[in-house]
Amino acid sequence: MRITNRSLTVALVLASVWVAACKGEAPVAKKTDPASETPPAIAAPTVEAAATQLAAPMPAGPSPRAIPPPLSSDAELHVIGVQMGAHPPDADTRPWWAKCGSDRSSEAAADCHRRYAGQRAKGYATVNVTLTGVPLILVLMGGEPVEWTVNIEPGARVEKLILAGSYAQEIAGIDRTIPIEIHGPHVSCESCTQIGQGFAVYDENSQQYPYVMRRLKQITGRSPSTIQFARQAGTGAFYVSTTLVHYTQLPETFRRWEAPPQ
Repeated sequence: MRITNRSLTVALVLASVWVAACKGEAPVAKKTDPASETPPAIAAPTVEAAATQLAAPMPAGPSPRAIPPPLSSDAELHVIGVQMGAHPPDADTRPWWAKCGSDRSSEAAADCHRRYAGQRAKGYATVNVTLTGVPLILVLMGGEPVEWTVNIEPGARVEKLILAGSYAQEIAGIDRTIPIEIHGPHVSCESCTQIGQGFAVYDENSQQYPYVMRRLKQITGRSPSTIQFARQAGTGAFYVSTTLVHYTQLPETFRRWEAPPQ
């Protein structure tokens, strides 16, 4: 019997299908373009989940320093400046080079010079504030390191305290809620604000006196009501009281800084 070409072709196709079925081959999946595929939908957050996120506590951060209130327009400026504070009777007030000795050949002497070069002995001064009825700005300046103890009588109101000096000025005894401005080496306290370069004056006839007084006028916006200077603080206390001579009644040398700088 003759087999036609068409019959032969059909037979070959059927045979190929039967062989593939016997081998268990899976049909070839149709390839698709990933760019044409639709991404799966992202479920929107529920109302409950959003409420939980809003209710979650925020991480605690550092609390900002409280901004001190503005000074009262009638606040008076009272200035106290000393070269050095009082020293206890048994204090060694020799300069560092005298304590270390001039001979640096030994390791101990050389180490002493390295550790203590430039250090000054700390002195002490006490200020009693008894003036009431008017707000006060108190300026304490030391040419050497001084620890100031400030005693404020009930009824007296110190709105700001300014500590200034080329060496560290420390403060003791004062209410820590009173704003303290530091002009000079850093002093750490709750109400302290570090401002910048230090200055000090303790003699109205000195060259730096006009500069310091103009600086204080710039900082506080006012002229002093009283000024007290001393080479060294005594064992007694300075007083800010009604018994002090007003600045305008002091000798003319105290007011020479008011003239325009040459």
